[in-house]
Amino acid sequence: MSVHMPAARRRHVANGHKDATGDSTATAVKPAPPTSPQPRRHRWAVFGAFAVAVALLALVNVTWPNLAVQLLHNSSFSQQQQPPPAEFQAISQLRSTEQDGTVYKPSLGIFPKGCKWRDVVPADAAVAAQPGSNTTSNSSASSNSSRVHYEYWDLKNQQWTDQQPAACRLQGYPDPGPPASWTFYKGNPRTEVVPSTHHVTYHNLWYNNGRWYALVDSGRQVASWKFSKNQEITTLHIHDAQKWIKTAKWRVVPGDTLLFDFIFFVHPTAIGHWWEMMGPLYSVLKQGIDFKRPCDQMVLLHLKRTHLMEWVRAVVAVALGVRTHQDLPPILLQDETDNAWQQLTMPLEGVPKDEWVVFERALIIRDLFTGGTRSFTNTEDARAFRAEVYKHYGKVDHNLVT
Repeated sequence: MSVHMPAARRRHVANGHKDATGDSTATAVKPAPPTSPQPRRHRWAVFGAFAVAVALLALVNVTWPNLAVQLLHNSSFSQQQQPPPAEFQAISQLRSTEQDGTVYKPSLGIFPKGCKWRDVVPADAAVAAQPGSNTTSNSSASSNSSRVHYEYWDLKNQQWTDQQPAACRLQGYPDPGPPASWTFYKGNPRTEVVPSTHHVTYHNLWYNNGRWYALVDSGRQVASWKFSKNQEITTLHIHDAQKWIKTAKWRVVPGDTLLFDFIFFVHPTAIGHWWEMMGPLYSVLKQGIDFKRPCDQMVLLHLKRTHLMEWVRAVVAVALGVRTHQDLPPILLQDETDNAWQQLTMPLEGVPKDEWVVFERALIIRDLFTGGTRSFTNTEDARAFRAEVYKHYGKVDHNLVT
């Protein structure tokens, strides 16, 4: 009878070990060769080569700081069939660039229609403004100045220019006035106020030289009031509103205007404050109130153009109801000054100090100090807002996909 021996056991016996019967037919086990120090030397050689490579890369980076960026840039273009047109490269600046001591900041994302800009600052001011920088200079950054120069995109000539487009400033109907088809609300230039729980609607809201007015032509005394933490509406009592407009220099801004005071103006880059302000705005506009969405124009008080960073414009677009790949409505700002507190009273860009402006219909969302809230009305709005922000960036919020 033949006995089948498993392969593992055959190897065990072949290596010189006895089997269960005590027999051993294999040759003696050869001693293992001594461990060679060569692998250790090999590891040190590899480490040494790596260290030399790192040192060389550091030297190249110091000597030619833009070489790696250029190589990567050229490599990425080599994978494309054709580079983008020259005008696209100019307007779609992806990073800050420095030229002749001046830094040109990126110009990315969504912008108001016809008003695309980029920040331009001295190079030493840009360095001094970086967190943790101890750099001092004679520029605006070291003198506590927050003034920034801007360049605007000239769509017709496809180039950057110092000339601000008219679309960046308040327009409306100046002299000789609005078309004959336009009339005041209820045929009268006096101001009418329609309050609600989370917002207030104004018909014929007047503005002049940094201040907002309610035109009152009744015999009853009406006190002024605040429509936000930082801004007041002053009552202007007159005997006859119709006669008054015949003696004043004025223009009308037709349509629906969102009047928005960013109450945390000393912290314009704090993302948490923007969420606090955009949440209630989004919920109110989404309720289907009698107000155009997106609005015809937005007056943004107490902030500067430089504060409207790419992500700020994105969340503003979502809150206003701007669809993907569409422009923002015109955003009207105040003239800029170095002092944040003086910014509160600066006049609107493009409006002479002696001119009155009447906004046909204006909407003001109540803030924390005028009976409003600091968040969305409900959880569903918060989730929808987040999903729409993702959509603006061409992404899907997988946490919201059911």
